[in-house]
Amino acid sequence: LQATDLAPKNGVALSLFGPFRVTIDGVLLGEWSTRKNRDLLAYLAAHRGQVAHEEKLMDLFWAQGGKAGRHSLHNSITQLRKLLVRRDLIVRKLD
Repeated sequence: LQATDLAPKNGVALSLFGPFRVTIDGVLLGEWSTRKNRDLLAYLAAHRGQVAHEEKLMDLFWAQGGKAGRHSLHNSITQLRKLLVRRDLIVRKLD
């Protein structure tokens, strides 16, 4: 039995136990542009329904912080939203 056999044929499914896997419309995503993008998506999925504050995400994934860290975070979120097709899966709430 393959992980893709258990994935829904429509929508996005994430497997957080064992190897991290993402399927979109029944198709397993293979390559990630960066490890941080993969780890960021796993973190957001594990904390689904909770607000993930920008400062916390920067502390976890871009410890160098500053303008460069914030820019990298925003780029990663943009890349993930494009990858997931449905932009409403990752929502940015402004203060």
